[in-house]
Amino acid sequence: MMGKLLASPWVRRVGRWLGYPAFYCGAMFLFARCTFPYDRLGERVVATFNAAEAKKTGRRVEVDAVRGNWLFGIGARGLRLVSPPGAIGEDGVVPAERVVEWDYARASIAPLRYLIGTLKVAFVSHAGEGVVRGTFLSKSTERRLDLNLEQFGMRSVPLLAEVAGFPLQGTATGAVGLVFPEQRLSLAEGTLELVVDDVVLGDGKTKIRDLVALPPVRAGQLTLSAEVTEGRVKINRLDAKGPDLEVSLRGQIRLRDVFERSTADLTLEYRFSDQYKTKNEITKGLFGDPQSKITGALDLDAKVQRAKRADGGYSWHVSGTLARMSFQPAAAGADAKAPRVRRTNEESAAE
Repeated sequence: MMGKLLASPWVRRVGRWLGYPAFYCGAMFLFARCTFPYDRLGERVVATFNAAEAKKTGRRVEVDAVRGNWLFGIGARGLRLVSPPGAIGEDGVVPAERVVEWDYARASIAPLRYLIGTLKVAFVSHAGEGVVRGTFLSKSTERRLDLNLEQFGMRSVPLLAEVAGFPLQGTATGAVGLVFPEQRLSLAEGTLELVVDDVVLGDGKTKIRDLVALPPVRAGQLTLSAEVTEGRVKINRLDAKGPDLEVSLRGQIRLRDVFERSTADLTLEYRFSDQYKTKNEITKGLFGDPQSKITGALDLDAKVQRAKRADGGYSWHVSGTLARMSFQPAAAGADAKAPRVRRTNEESAAE
């Protein structure tokens, strides 16, 4: 039956009318994919980024090769983000440039969605054994960002080190899902779940806040759990407990459409271990030597003295905009934290 149907003159006639356009479209896509100047496109993107960053941060991007990824994607191999060297050390030696490398990254768009005014980009990035994959969706009513991290090295995120003020090491695994109604950051909704293993703060060479270069601080495993509701990031859990440092952060961040203007209302608590405090002469001079009556350099600061708890840890109230945060001593105990919670609720009602 099927053989007779395929052999009929009507089917042959229709097949010719449909076959030629299908062959033409297939050949067009194939030749466009094979002849598209991906290398020139990569050079243009890199040149545009470097020209913009040269005046702001001095960073530049280097790419070994750019090629196509399937029909509607682009891939780059051997990506390097090069940051300018830090300040000249006391020995007069100019430090080397800081380089962050990605083995491979690729992204592709959904062309049919783009025809109706919706941009959807799927991307994946490999750095060593770590992988980051996700999707970005943008349309007139909202934007969506979904990220999944698998054993991703924190060294590959230089922005974190710039915000913290010192190098960060560790491997992150987790997921981020955010929705931005009306394409506004101040209305964001979503969740953040992240676990970072083998966290190490500092490298023993970089000066923290341009003051002193501390030995690397081992903070163990860091766990982050946060909820985002109507532009408020509520940090349910952000803590780490390692052999050198125990740290905890609680509170919330009110997002603004200009990210640097977002405001924080956080409580930061941390405590260095006795083993770390006596690790070498630098730490002994900073925290004080238990076998000496000489007070450590940290405790000579009146503000640090007020932030110090009875167990040797420190508590701080962090507030202000993300671009200019203020650290003020926070008294220990739940009774001292209650007034801050009430003030936060009043501010929420006012907004």
